[in-house]
Amino acid sequence: NEVDVSQENDAKEARQPAIQKVGKPKYTRRVKVAADALKKADYKCALDENHITFTNKSSGKPYVEAHHLIHMSAQGDFEYELDCIENIASLCPTCHRLLHHGANHEKERSIEALYNKMVDGLSNKKIYLPLPELKKLYQID
Repeated sequence: NEVDVSQENDAKEARQPAIQKVGKPKYTRRVKVAADALKKADYKCALDENHITFTNKSSGKPYVEAHHLIHMSAQGDFEYELDCIENIASLCPTCHRLLHHGANHEKERSIEALYNKMVDGLSNKKIYLPLPELKKLYQID
């Protein structure tokens, strides 16, 4: 049950968006890519692998959630696909909610930690975003 990483260093060109009714571009996420990212992370929280969650009834594994470090909504600014394992962090529900709803000073520390863990993998996929620009995506100045 190993994750297929044979194509790991092959950057894929970005897909075209599926246009929403309001005319705003929306980029779809692939469920299998997210599932592979969680599996590769061994169902542990990327911010603290000691965070304990409940058991997911469908997988029998610890429940974690997939989080795109660089939001899919930013895909239009990138030549290469953001929906890749290297851009997906496995997070416990608390850490995932922190990134979406936490106070900026707490969110900032977590984003920096994830960035430092993930920047080399992103670079291998030809995805480059300086940390200050990533913080802007999260509305942190």
